[in-house]
Amino acid sequence: MSDFLLQLSADTIRYFLLVSVFVFLVFLIFKKTQSVKLNWGLFYSFLWVSCSLLLINYFSVQQGYWRFQEKSLVLIPVDVFFVWVVLWGVLVPFFAQGKYIAILAVLLFWIAILI
Repeated sequence: MSDFLLQLSADTIRYFLLVSVFVFLVFLIFKKTQSVKLNWGLFYSFLWVSCSLLLINYFSVQQGYWRFQEKSLVLIPVDVFFVWVVLWGVLVPFFAQGKYIAILAVLLFWIAILI
């Protein structure tokens, strides 16, 4: 199994994650029962993570902690930014909905490190 993961290119993994995020967002949009409170919570969480990721990434690039090969306006590849914001800003609040947030945060933290 690990040999298979090592043979996958970074682009393949990025495209798979991007498609998975879009499928999840389509599921959220066309879900039959919509909760107004949950939708606003997801929206505000998306905004918070977007703004904080932009600021943290900008200062981290300026300090030399990391650098991306692709140049963009936000100093991070757009697909990586989008997947990261949906992962932390939409997926976590949607599945947690106030419960088990610490366990879910630790799990997603390790997934983010592995990716």
